[in-house]
Amino acid sequence: MSTIESIKPKEKIQSRFGHEINEKEFQRIHQLYNELMPTSPWSEKFMKQILFDESRSPLYNTFEIEGESIGLVLGRLLKDDKDVFNISSIGVKKEHRHKKIATKLMQSFIKDVFEQTSVKKIIVHFRESKNLKSFYEKLGFSGHKIVGTYKNKEAKHYMELLRREDEERDELPQEGDFEEKK
Repeated sequence: MSTIESIKPKEKIQSRFGHEINEKEFQRIHQLYNELMPTSPWSEKFMKQILFDESRSPLYNTFEIEGESIGLVLGRLLKDDKDVFNISSIGVKKEHRHKKIATKLMQSFIKDVFEQTSVKKIIVHFRESKNLKSFYEKLGFSGHKIVGTYKNKEAKHYMELLRREDEERDELPQEGDFEEKK
């Protein structure tokens, strides 16, 4: 489990690889994912394929306030390129948005990926409607391009964050470095 400096006393970020969780924890993560992503829920079978495929080192971080899980980021290695970690999903409950929780989750997730794996970069895809380009840029992602479309014809955006061996891993952007849009 890892934490970052900028979280408040009643907040906690948990980080775990898929193979480290039991059935009760799996059910909690599955329920949280489907609550955060109601328009694209995952079946229990699909979620197990994501979280328990040790060959792809799935990692997730949850954000909790007073024991309640309110945010999640989930990712894993690409199937055909073990030097690349793909962020599959990120979400925060509506009533907790615009409080820098997604930023804290991503800072912790990036730190964990680069400290606990040997990947050379982290990639993310996102929908046009989510308008996340500036959010990811503030976290250090670059290389923005549109790489296709989703089934609903919405543009599919791509960005990446490269591992930099020459800089300290704890120099990730911190909470005060930028403001989230409301």
